Amino acid sequence: MSLAADEGEADQIELRTLQAQLEKTQALVANLSHQLTELRDQVWDRDLWQPIVQAEVLPFSSPPAPFDLNGEKSS
Repeated sequence: MSLAADEGEADQIELRTLQAQLEKTQALVANLSHQLTELRDQVWDRDLWQPIVQAEVLPFSSPPAPFDLNGEKSS
C-alpha cells in the first residue's frame, strides 16, 4: 500500500507544480494582452492624429522655391 500512497503523493506534487506553472502563464498572458492593448491604442492615436497635425502644419509651410532646368533659382 505504501507504493500506491507514494504514487498518489507524487501525482499531487505534479498537479500542484502544473497548477503553479499554469497560473504563472496566465499572468504572463494577461500582462502581454494589456501591453498589446496599450500599444494598439498608442498606434491608433498616432494614426488618427497624424493626418490632422499634417493638415494644420502643411498649409503654413512655404512652397518650394521655383528652379529652372539648370537648377538655378528663377527670379
